[in-house]
Amino acid sequence: MDLITSQDGDIPLFVRVGDGNESDKAVFGKVLVEFKKQIKFDSIMVCDSALYDQENLQLIQHLKWITRVPMTIKKAKELVQNIEVEEVKDEDKEKRSDLNLESYTWKEEIVTYGGIKQTWLIVLSEKRQKSDLEKLEKQLFQEEKKSQKFLKEIQSEEFEHPQAARYKLKAINKKLRLLEIKEVELIETYSKKRKRFIK
Repeated sequence: MDLITSQDGDIPLFVRVGDGNESDKAVFGKVLVEFKKQIKFDSIMVCDSALYDQENLQLIQHLKWITRVPMTIKKAKELVQNIEVEEVKDEDKEKRSDLNLESYTWKEEIVTYGGIKQTWLIVLSEKRQKSDLEKLEKQLFQEEKKSQKFLKEIQSEEFEHPQAARYKLKAINKKLRLLEIKEVELIETYSKKRKRFIK
């Protein structure tokens, strides 16, 4: 069931029973257009990122809307990785304090996507950043333990030629997500029967 409510969520404004197999992305734009035909008042539509694709943007270009741009979009990835959020000016600090947004900074970017000119807001949350860095540290610690275990395994193995050792290292690196073992030292050894091994 597709449901549009008032801002506080208390008043249902539009209800539509949809096909259980349809995707949100395929119908979001059509639902918003249908809603605006039936209810005539100035409003801003707030939707999740399923709304954000080129076809929906064409359908709702005459409406006011807010959504999150999915990080699957190349332009969004590039902006997040390369943008520098500007220093917060003193007058802006006071506004942020009044709105209880002291730990947030942001920057506006004018972007054209799907043929529609729009404003993207890139937001940095200090709390979220701190939390993400703590998670990353834990993940790196676990990954380092895992890589040390793999290194011990490969050190105890014997290979008949260097290429076999390189294949093994390649297979190990595929199991690691955050780290990569770049190289290992190969040592030639011989058994009593003079068979050559690589360690």
